Amino acid sequence: MEGQIPQLKPEMLSATSVPTAVSYFYAREQAQAWHSHATVQLTWCSRGAITIHTAQASWTLPPWRGLWIPSGLPHQTHAQAGTQTHNLYLSETGEKKCIAAVCPLRVTPLVHQLVNELSAQHPARNALILPLLCNELSQAPAATVGCLPVVTEPRLLALTGMLTTHPANHQTLATLSLRAGTTSRTIARLFRQHTGLTFAQWRQQLTIMTSINQLSQGVSVEEIAQQQGYCNGSALIAMFSKVLGMTPQRYFALRS
Repeated sequence: MEGQIPQLKPEMLSATSVPTAVSYFYAREQAQAWHSHATVQLTWCSRGAITIHTAQASWTLPPWRGLWIPSGLPHQTHAQAGTQTHNLYLSETGEKKCIAAVCPLRVTPLVHQLVNELSAQHPARNALILPLLCNELSQAPAATVGCLPVVTEPRLLALTGMLTTHPANHQTLATLSLRAGTTSRTIARLFRQHTGLTFAQWRQQLTIMTSINQLSQGVSVEEIAQQQGYCNGSALIAMFSKVLGMTPQRYFALRS
């Protein structure tokens, strides 16, 4: 799903605060505790895949897709094994926030390199880097990523819980609705009302997110297709391309 890129400008940041860049490597699958920051955060990975959970939605990011996280927003990061993440923290100034909502963007090689060049030991150099970095970020292309809106309606929660716990569940909407104690017509209406998606669209997003995580671990398209109930890998590739605009191979190879 695409989000609107914030218009980040140097004057929206504190001139006295040092931008912080931190990288982490996850040797095994790991989930951080829920937390928030007093700063704006941009997070992405150069290897592997991460899922970031908020109270509103969950976002799954392959390499070179970043997520802007507003200051003060509680979130949780779930990283796959062998994932290298990168995080940029920027202090805000004044009453206007740099960004007001979570949004995904493409991380270009230049942005990645500029963030790597930031250092607390070189404030004068940072002062030269930051305006260029902000300019690049303000013009960053939007990223299309896997995104699942969080549901709280009890019947939807029961049904989506069956699928998120077992993504390979191939049961029909009618069967799942019956197990959730309601009808498929009611569930279809609730999905549109509470998520803005149809049930089929929500299920596709779950498949996309599961596929991104598995592809980052080296699982083949054919194996993923079999697990997800597709007749073959070509059918999964067709769905992936329809939703994200490119094949899985191109999607993971993109870095510009």
